[in-house]
Amino acid sequence: MSATPTNPSILLGGGTWVRWGVGRMPVSLDESQPEFDTVEETGGEKAHQLTAAEMPSHSHTINHDHPNAATDSQGDHSHTIFIEWGNNTTASGTTVRITDISNLTGGTGTNGEAPTRNAGAHAHNLDVPPYSGSSGSAGSDTAHNNLPPYITCYMWKRTA
Repeated sequence: MSATPTNPSILLGGGTWVRWGVGRMPVSLDESQPEFDTVEETGGEKAHQLTAAEMPSHSHTINHDHPNAATDSQGDHSHTIFIEWGNNTTASGTTVRITDISNLTGGTGTNGEAPTRNAGAHAHNLDVPPYSGSSGSAGSDTAHNNLPPYITCYMWKRTA
C-alpha cells in the first residue's frame, strides 16, 4: 500500500505492477466467514436501497378532519328529480313511489323530470366525520447488507 500514485516498478525497480482492489477496501481473509473465505473475493456495495422487509417495523398515525360545510342559500328554490320508470325507482338509496306523473317535463315516454315543492330559502349542511387510525404495520427489521465494497487478501504482520 502506498500514499503515492507512482507505479512501484519505478520506485522499487523491476517487475510488473498493476493496481489492485480499485475502489474497494482490503479485508483480511477469514475462512470462518463465507463472505471472506476466498482470496480476492469481492462483495459489498457502495449504496444499498432498503427493501420493505429491511425497514424498521413501524406504522403511521392518521388524524384527518374537515370543518363542517354548508351550501350557499339560493333564495326560494326547488330541486328537480329525474324520474326513470323501471322495476325500481330509487333516490339516495331509498325506494320512491311516484303516483302523480302529471308534472313530468323534459322526458320522453314515461321518463322525465319532476320538480319538488318550493322549499323557500335554505342551505344544506355537510358534516364529514373525522378519521383517526393507523396505516397498519410495515417493515420487519430484516438484516441487510452493510458492507462497503471490499476485496479479500492475506494480511501479515511481522512480530519478530
